[in-house]
Amino acid sequence: MKKTILFSIILLLFVSHHAEAVDWRYTLFSNIRYSDNLSQTLDEIEGYALNAGITFSLNDESGTEFSYTTSGLLGATTFSEEIIDNQYIRGFNGNFLYHPKNTNFTLLAVENIAQVPQDRFVTQEINNIRDVEVTAIKPSYFLKLTGADQLNFDYSIVIVDASDSNATINAQDGSRQLNEYSFSYEHQISAINSLSIIGRKSDTDYDDPFDLVNLTGVDYEQEDVFARWIINGQSNLLRFDAGVSTVKTKLDRTIEVDLIQLLYRRQLNRTQALSLTFRKGFDSIFNFELGTNNINVNNRSGDFGNTLNLKEHRVDYEINEDFFTGRLSYFNVDLDTALSPNSEIRKGADLRLTYRLSRVLGMPFDTNITFSYFNSRNEFDSTLTQVTKNEVESYNLFLNYFISQDTFLFLQLQQRNSDSFILDTPSASIDSKTLFVGISYSPNGRIEN
Repeated sequence: MKKTILFSIILLLFVSHHAEAVDWRYTLFSNIRYSDNLSQTLDEIEGYALNAGITFSLNDESGTEFSYTTSGLLGATTFSEEIIDNQYIRGFNGNFLYHPKNTNFTLLAVENIAQVPQDRFVTQEINNIRDVEVTAIKPSYFLKLTGADQLNFDYSIVIVDASDSNATINAQDGSRQLNEYSFSYEHQISAINSLSIIGRKSDTDYDDPFDLVNLTGVDYEQEDVFARWIINGQSNLLRFDAGVSTVKTKLDRTIEVDLIQLLYRRQLNRTQALSLTFRKGFDSIFNFELGTNNINVNNRSGDFGNTLNLKEHRVDYEINEDFFTGRLSYFNVDLDTALSPNSEIRKGADLRLTYRLSRVLGMPFDTNITFSYFNSRNEFDSTLTQVTKNEVESYNLFLNYFISQDTFLFLQLQQRNSDSFILDTPSASIDSKTLFVGISYSPNGRIEN
């Protein structure tokens, strides 16, 4: 009932808004693929799959009373082998911001639907998905004390719902509700520099009952007190938090940890940028984008049905030259369920390089060739599974040939390798080679009123 009310508020804001300008894009796509291991399992089922769907985005960031950014995906995959179930894909992410004129009030609404592994202790992606929906409303009010000082008041309701999807395997589904309120004092040091002192308290209640064996589904309260320094410069964006977090569970256990968060982005020159992230403390379902009001949803924050104490390092590098673009990412996350005997280490690297053939050959449209490499490693120490480590790596080569400004044909070659290590059992290696051939139609435009 509460989720329905929150979603109705988001929908009402969306349909009642008279946009000054809306940027839109949609993509119709279809592809057929052949794989020597279509199911990505030890059975090595060979066959074909047909995939089709649509992606879309609507963005209004004109700076009026109401602004939003949205994106979505709907699609389906049909497999030639009956032993593999057809798979339906869907997703949506929307940030909606309402700021009435001549008021100190702001309302932020978030709706996110994503697909996560049904059993995250295995490596295959085929027939291993479930939906997680996150709905949130955050009203805020500020009170100006001077030209440089103000008080901020925020309240948030967040509902995480996975109950309508496939039942999770070897874990709780993570459905829960979070109520949070915060108070802060903010001082504007300069046009690009501010300092805040923030107090925040939240209460998290899981839908599933408490599991005494695995200590999952433990309701808890959390209190955070920290200082925040923000720089919003032309070449430098920085957000630094430092303080203390305290969690008290319904089992009357109290845990206190340091709260540290460093987000930094540096525009090195016209074509290159570097981003650094360091986080320490309890995990959050929301991560804020630097320099924007948008929120990224962390659908993996409830994986153990428990509060997570984490330490995260991440590095992102981007380059965008006339003939060449590239992106390199690396992350390392240590997760410890401070209230149960479960822990996990997540490591990953992602490389993507694109060479613009059209610039070299003088072609009218953006034909390009792209190479990508991805590697992820998960190490488990958990009562929920006998799996101790999973590793997946994927090599991809794409050729995107544009036959018009909005339409392109693509060819993709993929080599995927995975290894699973189970306690007191030899490792299981699963490899697959896949060829994709497809077409996409992707127009875009702008509506102005």
